[in-house]
Amino acid sequence: MYVPSVLTRIVAVLYLIFTFAHTFGVLGTPSRGEYEDKLLDSLQKYTFEFMGTELSHWKFYQGSSLLFSVNLAFLTVLAWYLAGNVKAHPSVVRPILFLFSIVSFAIAVLSYPHFFILPVIFSGVSSVLLTAAGIRAKSVKPASART
Repeated sequence: MYVPSVLTRIVAVLYLIFTFAHTFGVLGTPSRGEYEDKLLDSLQKYTFEFMGTELSHWKFYQGSSLLFSVNLAFLTVLAWYLAGNVKAHPSVVRPILFLFSIVSFAIAVLSYPHFFILPVIFSGVSSVLLTAAGIRAKSVKPASART
């Protein structure tokens, strides 16, 4: 068992859960009452023209949320791919793991003041695991140096 691969696979699973939770939350959040219904209704009804297109704040909200879900799905696939390649190509994968860790940390930091605790935990834990995977990934000596 290669520890960096395992850590990165755990990150993939965390991001998979994050992707589904975010997407279903965007598409299926039930109403929390009359005041929220009125607010959402006004977001949908108030329209304006932007760059030749008639839009509403609701379309911006929904579109941004779904775009973030696509990005989360990409991070899931990326983590799974990196986990499968870190042992064979550590010198290539290590910098990507560290960059991925920074992105996960940024998501955690930005989630803290604007959202609730679950995205902070998922992204924060992912950042720590990706950093650990990057540190633990060992460079493979070239074949010519092994003799």
